[in-house]
Amino acid sequence: MGTIYTRRLAKPIFMVLILLALISPVLGYPADPDNAALYYYQAFLLYERPDDTTQHMLVDVAKAKIAPNEEIRDYVDGCHNAIYYAMVAADMQQCNWGLMYSDGFSALFPHLAQTRHLLWTILADARILAADGAYRQALERCLAARKLAQHVGDETIISFLVSASISQIANSCLRDILGALPQELETLKWLQNQLVSLTHRAPSTQATMEAEREIAMANISVEGIKVLAEQFGPEQGGQMLEHLGQVDEPFLEANRDYYARHMATIQTTVASPMTYESKFRKLQELDEKPRKDMAEDNSATLTAAIAPAMWKVCNREVTSRTQSNATRAAIDIYIIKAETGRLPDALPIGLPKDLFSGEDFAYEKTDDGFVLRCQGRDLEKDTVHEYQFKIAW
Repeated sequence: MGTIYTRRLAKPIFMVLILLALISPVLGYPADPDNAALYYYQAFLLYERPDDTTQHMLVDVAKAKIAPNEEIRDYVDGCHNAIYYAMVAADMQQCNWGLMYSDGFSALFPHLAQTRHLLWTILADARILAADGAYRQALERCLAARKLAQHVGDETIISFLVSASISQIANSCLRDILGALPQELETLKWLQNQLVSLTHRAPSTQATMEAEREIAMANISVEGIKVLAEQFGPEQGGQMLEHLGQVDEPFLEANRDYYARHMATIQTTVASPMTYESKFRKLQELDEKPRKDMAEDNSATLTAAIAPAMWKVCNREVTSRTQSNATRAAIDIYIIKAETGRLPDALPIGLPKDLFSGEDFAYEKTDDGFVLRCQGRDLEKDTVHEYQFKIAW
């Protein structure tokens, strides 16, 4: 009798345990995806598509050209789910966009345009939060934008350039919010640590060049040339095909060899300890070489057509990283101000440097804060960059 009773009791208990397992938040839920791109794609789907007028206002608010108004506040509030997914994605390490790199020269990157709009929405939200006094949350939005830039990546030239652009825009927003931030030591030290961790994950032109080389080498073929000609358009592409004439395998093999040697020289130059100016000049020379060589050597023909102008790409990297270094250096100055009640008379030792000169930034106090000025010239723009930082006294 006892055995029968035990068996009858065991069955409902077993069923209850199964139900508990199914509804348990620990045991019942599948694991969340660990790929940031999946969350970004959902953010793209969730944000509210603005009309042209709202889009222009959104960008102007994000860039601090106008103050947040009710229309933009309502719009951004309607995008709160998209912002939430973007914030979740930003804190993840892995980001695989699922792109068809095997398509070579015809590969599409549909996420890049979408990341731009998501960026403006995130930064407009940062401006709104800062205007309402929620500075820590506003800074978190800026950091999320910086992380988005890193997730865009360095796998191709175009993705690297978009990444650098997003990083610069996010840094400008962060710098403005710092200027309005009450001197809260805890927040400043938290931000200091966050920026250091971001530096270790910054996209690199060296990684970009390796990926670019592999894609190009795999697509120096008859079909690849046709696709490349289509990319250039009917006039220039037609001239390319006419100039190439009858393409055969020996021609392609010679062009692959020339391209491989050319890119290896560029990679060696970029990785060298040359000064910024020396590297810039050398990369400009290397950029011109295939176009000069192709007049007498048809093995340089495809390299002249597809090799990227790495002096421009590397200059963008130096510009972006120097701006980031200026922000990190400024945080140390803000911390000194918060601890002592006054700005230092000179720049502290050991701060991140101006990569145009390889030296410390020039430091100057102003009526409403301070300026960090590069000591080297941006040779592409023919200008000296300076970064103004205000202080909420």
